[in-house]
Amino acid sequence: MHKTLFFILVAVLVCGQLGFAAPKPADKEATEREKEIKEFVAKYYDALGRHDFDAMVELCDVPFLIQPRAEVNGIRKDKAKIKEQYESGYEGRPKFDGSKHVVKSIQTYKEAKKRFPDEQAKDAEAVITDEDLVVHVEVMDFDGKFQRRMLIKLVEGKPRLVGTQTQAEKE
Repeated sequence: MHKTLFFILVAVLVCGQLGFAAPKPADKEATEREKEIKEFVAKYYDALGRHDFDAMVELCDVPFLIQPRAEVNGIRKDKAKIKEQYESGYEGRPKFDGSKHVVKSIQTYKEAKKRFPDEQAKDAEAVITDEDLVVHVEVMDFDGKFQRRMLIKLVEGKPRLVGTQTQAEKE
């Protein structure tokens, strides 16, 4: 009987040390935030894939940074301009399955900015601060697989997209 109690005690202590205990409040909060951000990203790519630019723009806030290609780089200061930019960029292109994306990481800008090339960091800082979020996403659309960086602010407690960048990394 003593051996059984001893093994139970050791198992409880080992499980506690290995992290099998109940999640800490901070961990639970981080997990809930991650889930919320992933759901937000899914809504965005679903709307974009369907070319539902009204729904997509509802997920955005201004000022908004667009940085996929040199000819369209810049800050948009009203949602109508964001919609216009996406409509013209996707004109004549096929719709795609927005569910074919993978969130690679969710970090604060403070954590992520060390990997940004200097020019992209400068541009990002026009729309986000160190506490805002950077979400790295791998997307499969009609052109194939690509990496996208989403710049997200929490506005009144809700995630809002304030920019996109083609993901480049410092060398």
